Amino acid sequence: MILDIAPEAERIARLAKSDARAALDACQDAAERLACAGPHLLPTLHEQTGRVFLAVGKPTYAARMFTLARAAETEHGLTVDEERLEAVCLELTLGGALTAKALSAYARELTARVPAAEALERFTRLCVRRTAGGLAPSRPLGSALRALARAAGRHPGRAEQDYLAALLPRDPAAAAEVWNSPRTPSPSPYEREASPCTESR
Repeated sequence: MILDIAPEAERIARLAKSDARAALDACQDAAERLACAGPHLLPTLHEQTGRVFLAVGKPTYAARMFTLARAAETEHGLTVDEERLEAVCLELTLGGALTAKALSAYARELTARVPAAEALERFTRLCVRRTAGGLAPSRPLGSALRALARAAGRHPGRAEQDYLAALLPRDPAAAAEVWNSPRTPSPSPYEREASPCTESR
């Protein structure tokens, strides 16, 4: 039985260089064995395989690995290290594997694991770091942010203002793009009246 995933991860990496499908099959085989011998290692196996797929230009496969890692956590009742997961999420996002839709799903899953206020704080930070990493703001992420704000008992417009306040020092052009969206006239982000805004990808 597999208890150390390093040899399997190395074998998967070698396969991925020439045959991504074979690497995917190898990961699935290893995961089936780990499900019995050490299910707590499944998220790490899937995430490492996701990095391998990113390295060989297979972002769709990498995204699938992220989804499988989260499914393993749910299926086996594993404790989630939110700090580590946020870092993995950002890494795969900046690598081109996780779309805005996938991040919106991550936001919904956050609310099932942590208090609503913490989920809002974590997701806002992730969105800011995503934009700081070079990715443009995205409309689905704005919708997810507003949903988290409502769940936390905060006005969605105020939560967006907090997001923009964090974004402005890092990327003024991106923040202006968010605020100047044509969906609805809005005041300056420096004004304290709450107002909705749209993020365009």
